[in-house]
Amino acid sequence: MTEEEKQALQKEAERQMEKHPGERVFSFVWRGQTFWLKKKQSNDRVRAAKYSVEKEFYYEVARISIAAQMTDCAPDMVLLHDSCFVLRDGGRTVQEWLMSEVPEQEKRNIAREAGRTLCRLHQAGLYHGRPALRDMVWNGRRLTLLDWENRTYFRDLPHRQMTDAVLLLQGMYREPWMKEAYVQAAWDGYREAGGAALLLRTVRFLRHHQAIARLTGILHPFHFKDVEPLRKVYDWFESHEQELTEA
Repeated sequence: MTEEEKQALQKEAERQMEKHPGERVFSFVWRGQTFWLKKKQSNDRVRAAKYSVEKEFYYEVARISIAAQMTDCAPDMVLLHDSCFVLRDGGRTVQEWLMSEVPEQEKRNIAREAGRTLCRLHQAGLYHGRPALRDMVWNGRRLTLLDWENRTYFRDLPHRQMTDAVLLLQGMYREPWMKEAYVQAAWDGYREAGGAALLLRTVRFLRHHQAIARLTGILHPFHFKDVEPLRKVYDWFESHEQELTEA
């Protein structure tokens, strides 16, 4: 994008923010292309964590920029402004694809690509923080990860990457329509892309924290939205430990 185009896009972004005063993230069409704008604006997570809006905004900008330099899974940031940034649209979310009417084999391929992409991110020495299906977009050629503002409780990279792996499966199991074939495809994609060792470390980490597994078992009858998926994640990792050991 030329400097002249960036200036024109900045004016359009300013106009769009005036049209959407109460929205933090929204899409708009400019010159026949779809873009997404994210304002420098507080959300509930920022308020709860007591981070400044300014700090969190540039934290996400920095993470997207680093990921873009080291991988192909970062969104294309076409404009950075004092009050917002603008991303080029990357396609439909993986969540939307898996709920659509496309053939089952295509859905499994997309789920597999989600696992592969997350593994490539990890192999580049990075992590995402919350690889939810609604924050992964696919345009038929490339899968992109969105929403890089999430932090984890762990300081070291291996635990952050293990958290990514757990959250990917947990997020899938939170969907009432989710099929085991899609979970298996995402797992296979991650493992085939070179992630077997990290998945095995995750199995051992979860086994070391069996108290959480027991708690999920106790709470299972209540069908809490987050507890039941976590119990399924424990069961999944344990049932696949042997294949990881042999990999």
